[in-house]
Amino acid sequence: MQTALLFLAVAVLGASAQLVAFPPQRPTPLTGGNCRSHLASVEQQGLLGAWRPRCEADGSYSSRQVHASTGMAFCVDPAGVTILAPAHNIRACECPRQRARLLHTTSQIALGQFLPRCETDGTFSALQIHASTGYAKCFTEDGQEIMSGRGIRACKCPRERFAALNQSQGMVGRMVPQCDATTGAYNKRQSHPSTGYSWCVDEEGQQVGDAVPPASHATLVCN
Repeated sequence: MQTALLFLAVAVLGASAQLVAFPPQRPTPLTGGNCRSHLASVEQQGLLGAWRPRCEADGSYSSRQVHASTGMAFCVDPAGVTILAPAHNIRACECPRQRARLLHTTSQIALGQFLPRCETDGTFSALQIHASTGYAKCFTEDGQEIMSGRGIRACKCPRERFAALNQSQGMVGRMVPQCDATTGAYNKRQSHPSTGYSWCVDEEGQQVGDAVPPASHATLVCN
């Protein structure tokens, strides 16, 4: 059982995984996977430093759990079984839950089955690729699909553009990155919508050289 659980820990994180050990805390057979029963048992025992599980309204375990005495967070499935070991940087658990659910319910992953890749902090990896088809997608940290296509090679720009568009609703003059519609890379030339200034950027979207006004656009060459 321990070997199987350790395998699942690596599988849940995907290609970006680091080998991690599971904590000893998990529901005993007496709880039946019911979080509220587990919580009541912990409160009754009154053990100092014991993990007090967070529960959903239906009695299942909340995906992200925090151990009060250590401040470390970890991810669990609805039955309370740990799927991402404790760490101080865990911010989300939806990606590990989705991946663990697919691995647990599917005895053999079907050809083309999408298994989300997760970062070590539990968020969705930006670039997701179907291993069998090569079809790629860009996701936000919380799992929203924002771009898809066979030619996608980068998702930093689409992520920043998505965030900027959401944050700039009702705001005038906010800079929104321009991305290549096929690859997801930053357009080498970026322009500010309100000022008209343009500049060159590198692969990471960082400005290279000086920005030029509209009157000097013809002189701006971005390699």
